[in-house]
Amino acid sequence: MKRAIFNGKLVEEDTLKVGVLSPTVTSSYSVYETLRVINSRAVFLRDHLMRLKKSSDEIYLPLKVSEIEISEWIENLIKCEDISSAQLRITHSEEGIFITYSDLIAYPDSYYEDGVKCIYFFGERFMPTVKTSNRLLSTLAMKRAESKGAFEALLVNRRERVTEGTRTNFYAIADKSLYTAEDELVLSGVTRTRVIKIAKELGYKVIFEAPKYDDIKYFDSVFISSTSMAALPVSEIGDVKMKRDRWQDIIRIKDEIRKME
Repeated sequence: MKRAIFNGKLVEEDTLKVGVLSPTVTSSYSVYETLRVINSRAVFLRDHLMRLKKSSDEIYLPLKVSEIEISEWIENLIKCEDISSAQLRITHSEEGIFITYSDLIAYPDSYYEDGVKCIYFFGERFMPTVKTSNRLLSTLAMKRAESKGAFEALLVNRRERVTEGTRTNFYAIADKSLYTAEDELVLSGVTRTRVIKIAKELGYKVIFEAPKYDDIKYFDSVFISSTSMAALPVSEIGDVKMKRDRWQDIIRIKDEIRKME
């Protein structure tokens, strides 16, 4: 029987329950983090726990245990379940902290070789700098993307700027400049921090300015990033083909992130 962690205790996963009237259900009043387990080690754990604490504080749901304790709980789960590789999810709600795991998300090589298709979706996430469980906008956007045979939906705000994807950060490259949304407009992902660092090492000037969606087609290349995919080139948005001039650098960024793990 698959097990999980609930407030520090190892329990059977199917015993995890939240009442239908709980704010966790009625108001999506919770925050979460997802991270990778590689070679029985939680990747970038400290960074994820720091963001979990920040998100918790932002919605007035302070953590009642230390980051060290949560780390120990995760290590215990990995050891007791003999986890070599997995996708780990930490959820913090009024009920406490739930830690569960699932199969590691992996994308085929063709996604990196050929790129992925995206669409535009006009909408803005509520509290964009916080990783809350309120995913209604993202779910609707992804439903639209799936209906169009697309991999991801890119969110366009009221200023017609492309800020982020439903589960990704977004970047556009022009010459040796990399454009990405201002920190206050998006969730500053753990992977995003590393994308920016590596891009600078490759000689790029990073400009924190979300590009206008009408201008995206003029950029040399565009890509998205997340914990599961590292950096992934975008080949098409809607019916418009994207340029591929900087794909080699995108793949270098992806490879460098994987080396860090």
